[in-house]
Amino acid sequence: MDDIVDQNISRSRSKLPILLIIDDNADIRSFIKKGFGEKYYVYEAENGLKGLELANKFMPNIVITDLVMPVMDGIEFCNQLKSSQETSHIPVVMLTAKTSQEKEIEGLKTGADAYIRKPFDLELLELKISNILKHREELRKRFNRDITLQPNEITVTSSDESFLQNAIEIVEKHMMNSEFSVEMFVKEMNMSRSNLYLKTKELTGLSSSEFIRNIRLKRAVQLLETSDLSVKEIMYMTGFNTASYFSKCFKKQFGVIPSKYISLSDSDDAKKGGETDA
Repeated sequence: MDDIVDQNISRSRSKLPILLIIDDNADIRSFIKKGFGEKYYVYEAENGLKGLELANKFMPNIVITDLVMPVMDGIEFCNQLKSSQETSHIPVVMLTAKTSQEKEIEGLKTGADAYIRKPFDLELLELKISNILKHREELRKRFNRDITLQPNEITVTSSDESFLQNAIEIVEKHMMNSEFSVEMFVKEMNMSRSNLYLKTKELTGLSSSEFIRNIRLKRAVQLLETSDLSVKEIMYMTGFNTASYFSKCFKKQFGVIPSKYISLSDSDDAKKGGETDA
């Protein structure tokens, strides 16, 4: 059931990455949109306040914002975006006509991921954005690949680190409870279901239900490697109800069923032992 709800959230979202452009100059917004329109689904805002409303509503994958704007400038926009748990993970590229290094430092301190000075080359802007998104993708892959991982190793902001740490701790607290659902997870994280889904997906590449399963399976691997417990005992300890479902999920994540994983692990240890003796 959890997987179905997550799939529905995913389907309701644009298949293209979402780009939010914030600039009080309509010509600049149009120029950027023309350059990015085929690869991104684009939203536009004429100031930081409107941009913040759109960011909270549509959860863009990346934001390009001007620095100097009426109503709310780029610094204040970035500060508010990065200090909210729901939106702190969204990367921001700041545009500025100012050559003042002081303003750039201020922008970077509020969490801007990159700076581009006007007049800018569209290719350079594309490259900056592409590099930011590639880096985020690498962090997501690392989360899935590494068995033992500290949240600060795959997050960019301290707010995201706290979010991920909290999410992992909540799942671990309910590790043995096979009834622990995304609904319960959402309640403890104190976020809406769609916002939790989108943030978890951006940080880890996993839906909320996949994230819970991922943490359970990583714990199962640790127990298989470090304890003498049986596969069945570990299955119950990590919140799985049936051996067939546990094996299916385990194989999907690690390529082999749990019993095979143990025998492979044992043979690796034996090899290492033989090398030491030699």
